[in-house]
Amino acid sequence: MSADLSNGPRLETQALRWRSQVVKIALSASLTAQNTSIKADADVTGAVRRSLASWSAVTGIDFRLESSDKLNISPSGAAGDSVNLITIAQTPENLQVFAADPFGESARTRVFYDRRGAIIEGDIVLNPLQQFSTDGTYGTFDLETTLTHEIGHLIGLRHSLSSSSIMAERIPRNTDNYVGSRSLTETDIAAARDLYRTETDSCCGVIAGRITMGAKAAKNTTLWAEDGDGRVVALGQTDTDGSYRLGGLPGGKYSVFSLRHDGDSTLVTELGNAAVSSNDRIMLSKRISGSSSGFSIDMAGIGREPSEGALEVKAGRQYTISVAGHGLREVNASSFQFSTKSVRVDPSSFSDGSLADGRDLVTFTIVIATDALPGAYTLHAQKGDISSAIVGGFVISR
Repeated sequence: MSADLSNGPRLETQALRWRSQVVKIALSASLTAQNTSIKADADVTGAVRRSLASWSAVTGIDFRLESSDKLNISPSGAAGDSVNLITIAQTPENLQVFAADPFGESARTRVFYDRRGAIIEGDIVLNPLQQFSTDGTYGTFDLETTLTHEIGHLIGLRHSLSSSSIMAERIPRNTDNYVGSRSLTETDIAAARDLYRTETDSCCGVIAGRITMGAKAAKNTTLWAEDGDGRVVALGQTDTDGSYRLGGLPGGKYSVFSLRHDGDSTLVTELGNAAVSSNDRIMLSKRISGSSSGFSIDMAGIGREPSEGALEVKAGRQYTISVAGHGLREVNASSFQFSTKSVRVDPSSFSDGSLADGRDLVTFTIVIATDALPGAYTLHAQKGDISSAIVGGFVISR
């Protein structure tokens, strides 16, 4: 059996994983030879090795890289050719994978698995119609970011609901304000540890439960956990029966939240706190509101251009940011706050406007403390007793 994990329907659970501790990866000659799709002098082999090492460190998989003259990934079907290939060859077979969006997608991953959910083959094809680089060249996809994302799919991970995650559904091209992030976030690490049940002295606990709206299950609801510093450390979604699981958590105290989309509204509820120890399973269930408010924050960006990607900033600096959503012109600067006290909003800088698509746009200046801890944080907005948020969409780096 096969599945295209990079663009397929969301599985209700992270079911697929490798059972083998050693996985051989074949690097196609199409990647190491001169290639018009990859900028000259790009460190291709280094990018592949670093991407594999990132996931090896949190799953325990021993990836072994070897060269191959093979060009085509295995066609979809009951079984592949038993070669785990990374390729960028511009062949009809590989181009067919991108037929639905030939100039939009950067890469695709196809995995083959048995009836027990064990992955037996994984193939990655980089889109030969796109441009890649390893030096942040404007308008290109960062090669290492793309590879790290696709190797996440190769080990069985689905897309993340956080824009800061290496497993976010959309990887933007490099711009003046964005260069592909190559590092795993806490949510990526937690998801991989939970999938592979990594056993260390401080890992891994689980927070689980069921979310309801009245007597009905709250399906398709986002759940996330923040540590004591406000960093988003785990993220998931409820199944059709309203149940959820946030696993792979190191021992510690966490605040748990839910976010439900309802048309133009995003409604946030704080579910409560949980103290997790190694191998603990803490149950935390909640009945949440089903009311619609017409209030949401959807995107944020530096300057006056909100972006679908995460907003990346550095400690000790200040930035003017913009936030797009619905109902924002009815609030003021004090309505916005971050999940960390290390970021302060300057209320005197607040201004509002609108976008061409009808959404409200507000801008304000934020000041980041010099001792702010690196990590992904949440931007919250409050309108009366209604809360909205961009979960993990704000990344602080050194």
